[in-house]
Amino acid sequence: MAHTTVRRMYDHLQPCGVLVASITEFWKAGDSVDAEVALAAGTADPADGRTCRCWSRSTYDPTGQTESTQDRCEVLLGSQVVESEEHERSPATLRYTQLQARRLCEEAGFAGVRLNHEFTWAPARPEDSLFVVVGRKPIL
Repeated sequence: MAHTTVRRMYDHLQPCGVLVASITEFWKAGDSVDAEVALAAGTADPADGRTCRCWSRSTYDPTGQTESTQDRCEVLLGSQVVESEEHERSPATLRYTQLQARRLCEEAGFAGVRLNHEFTWAPARPEDSLFVVVGRKPIL
């Protein structure tokens, strides 16, 4: 939610309109900056025995608070790769702390900004990695 993005959301709302945005803080100090995961392996076409497998790799830049990702899926016939597709995004996502998310919303003009714990009405806790930002566009 870069400042211009939050401001655009604010501008699109009618007075008393509400912004509700879930944010996942996917990296914390001390976490590894590199991750690789095998996402799926299964039958793609049971009629001819093709199978698929997918991987995802991400790299986090703590200074820029950005994550870059590489995703690859392959279709195999036996042990032979017959199709392959890869996607790279850099940056793919931006990381926002609770303080940054609150500040961006308040600077854009939202009133009564609150942070909720996950998808509940309970207040966010400092250790929450998933929180929901709620803010209202005031009547001017």
